[in-house]
Amino acid sequence: MENNMNNVENNPVDNAPKEAEVVETPKVEPEVVKAEYFKNKRKQFNTVTKLEMPTGIFMEIRRPDITVLVKNGIIPADAAVDISMLIERAGESQKNGTKFNISNDEYKKYMEIVDKIVLASVVNPKVKEGEVTDQEYDDGIISVDDIEQVDKEFIFSYANSGVTDLKPFRQKE
Repeated sequence: MENNMNNVENNPVDNAPKEAEVVETPKVEPEVVKAEYFKNKRKQFNTVTKLEMPTGIFMEIRRPDITVLVKNGIIPADAAVDISMLIERAGESQKNGTKFNISNDEYKKYMEIVDKIVLASVVNPKVKEGEVTDQEYDDGIISVDDIEQVDKEFIFSYANSGVTDLKPFRQKE
């Protein structure tokens, strides 16, 4: 009988699993971002949505780009940081079940920022700072001071959220 050591079937080395062949795939260079990406991103800030306010009225709102408002000086950068920290503190208090305290100065600064965000957000009716004349009311212009605080807070939340489908809610009477 012949020695079967040369036979592939009986040779354990030859029966070992073979290493997978390495096939090099050509590297694909990443593409440079297209201007259309930024165009579509910008559209998210220019989209106007009709929203029901907590008081039951409807307004047409757009979500402003807060960073652009800060960059353009509409919202002071230091105030934006202060308000961000204030909101964070309020969230922590709510999470911990502790009382949230706010100073008069903090509240005033917060209200000023809320008004700036409302001015930048409300498309219809047109909103302006300060007093409004009878002629301006006739022309469809209102003062930011005409908007009830609960509605301002709602607009502020909408403008600062990444959520596009905020559900309208009514104030419980």
